[in-house]
Amino acid sequence: MTWSLRSTSLRALASVATVLSLVAMTAGPASAKSPARTTISAHLTASTVLVKSTATVTGAVTPAGGSLVLQRLVGRTWTTVAHAKPSRTGAYVFSVRAPKTASAWSLKVIRAASSAAKAGTSATLHLHVVTKQFVVAAAAASTVTSPAATTVTGVVVPAASGTVQVQRLQGTGWIAAAAARRVGAGGTFSVAVDLPPGTWKLRAIKAYTSSVAQGTSATFTVSVSAPVVLAPPTVSTAAIPTARVGVPYATVLTATGGSGFYQWTGTGLPAGLTVSAAGLLAGTPATKGTTSFTVTVTDSAGHAATTSLSLTTAPPAGRLFGVGENTDGEIGNGGNTSLSLFTAVLGMDHVVAAAAGAAASIAVKTDGTVWTWGNNNQGQLGNGTIVASLVPLQVTALSGVTAVTASESNAYALKADGTVWAWGDNMYGEVGDGTTNNRLSPAQVSGLTGVVAISATQNNAYALKSDGTVWGWGYNLYGEVGDGTTTNALSPQQVTGLTGIKAIASGSHNGYALRADGTVAAWGNNQAGELGDGGSETMSAHPVTVLNVSQAVEISGGLNTAYARTANGTVLGWGYNGSSQLGGATASTPSTAVAINVGGAALEVVAGFESAYALLPDHTVVGWGFNSSGQLGNGGTTTGATPTAMKGVTDVVAVVAGGFATTTLLIAN
Repeated sequence: MTWSLRSTSLRALASVATVLSLVAMTAGPASAKSPARTTISAHLTASTVLVKSTATVTGAVTPAGGSLVLQRLVGRTWTTVAHAKPSRTGAYVFSVRAPKTASAWSLKVIRAASSAAKAGTSATLHLHVVTKQFVVAAAAASTVTSPAATTVTGVVVPAASGTVQVQRLQGTGWIAAAAARRVGAGGTFSVAVDLPPGTWKLRAIKAYTSSVAQGTSATFTVSVSAPVVLAPPTVSTAAIPTARVGVPYATVLTATGGSGFYQWTGTGLPAGLTVSAAGLLAGTPATKGTTSFTVTVTDSAGHAATTSLSLTTAPPAGRLFGVGENTDGEIGNGGNTSLSLFTAVLGMDHVVAAAAGAAASIAVKTDGTVWTWGNNNQGQLGNGTIVASLVPLQVTALSGVTAVTASESNAYALKADGTVWAWGDNMYGEVGDGTTNNRLSPAQVSGLTGVVAISATQNNAYALKSDGTVWGWGYNLYGEVGDGTTTNALSPQQVTGLTGIKAIASGSHNGYALRADGTVAAWGNNQAGELGDGGSETMSAHPVTVLNVSQAVEISGGLNTAYARTANGTVLGWGYNGSSQLGGATASTPSTAVAINVGGAALEVVAGFESAYALLPDHTVVGWGFNSSGQLGNGGTTTGATPTAMKGVTDVVAVVAGGFATTTLLIAN
């Protein structure tokens, strides 16, 4: 009975327990959660790798935690190849060693179910294991100036289709620097990369294919400079030579700065003159007086500069006067007695230009005819004889002449067509016709066209072309031709290193050129410091810069002495000073330029035979230096260091002297 009751009691208790259990289940917590859904992302860092290299799978799992397995499909079975624990954020990395032979792998990342998360599986990844890799060679210029693009060129081996990407280093990572470009024939490529100013590290990448692994070039550096901002051009011509009514006129306008080539225009020009696109102000002036006009220069970038200039046009009638040495009739007054006061040269009115040689003189009239007088032992009168003349005779073989110059035994004429003609002594090639035969009549100087100015020295001569280049020929023992040699030149040779020149002059064994920036270049002999280069006293067959000269607008050369006139009328001189031709300078041979007080702002400075002259604003002339033949025109023959007024001639428009001439000529209205 007792077992039976106990048994009944147990059954009763079981029933109670069942009821309690049902109650407990009904009354349990309503917030209990089911396992979270697992999401797995997976990425192959490289979908193609070389055999025996490491493949990397990266990604993230949500929710974080748990253990991840990387599996590979072998046949029809997924086999575990690696395990990884994700970080607290769920990120993970698998590293898998590729096999020794080429093959194709399928991979996936899985996580088993847990109380907190359901099982998860990534998408299937496909890895190609290959036996070769692209080799990429690339290069670019190490320096580039913005805004020009940096061009990266190179080659891919093996040659393949597809694209090449150029990347630049940004912080610690590489980012695309330009759009990908297709690989060309033979695996070559060229990619233009726009980079801002700075220093950049670049590389080129050929992406993976199904059969070849990615290739990356070596890293190289490119420095990109800020854009070069060029200043606009500036008109450097400050003053232009005087013209004369009815006489062909030409002068070159100059500019500095800007970029590329210049284009010139002008407005309000004097009647009869035009400005070419190349900057040549030329024509035949029609009226006398001073005319202000405007010129504009524009560079190839479109930047322009405008300035005002003025041209003084003298009356057509120019009378010629002479003073000084006259032993050979070089004054042209019909006699041969030297004079210390000026006298008129017979028949020489309407003169527009003149020159004095060692013992002969030459002039050109408004009608373009040329006249000569004085010594003729080398044919320097150009009339076909060697007979001297005490009065001017026309050189009938010449016409259309605009300028003349003379040397020791030669004369030269510049025609309006830009050609140069010469005659006289030709021992050293002074005539410039390619021979050493003396010329009793004018012969054309070989190869010269487009000439706008000429100047002659002792045994050689120079020409300035409209393009700003300078050419020399003749005697060259001291490098006075300026072509870098000491070989006599029988025809014109270009003076080295000179461009943009706006005026030329010559000394006894020297050449001088006025640059567009107002500085002066010199070459040739230097025994008395006539190169003005600071005291080297060493000759130079190449142009050197005269020191202490700036803003010059005119130059003149004499016997081992030279002069320059600045834009404000200051006269500067350098070289030999044995006859006080530097106006009282203490140094016997100043090798840099010194200022000379001429009593006013000079309109012109001219060098003679150890003497010099300045034309003043009132159109009177002062002279100083050697005066043994009365060439200073002051009524005496005493050498003077102080510039003294020349007597007897007023309304002077030009002074004419020469480095070997002790005769002085004046052109006056």
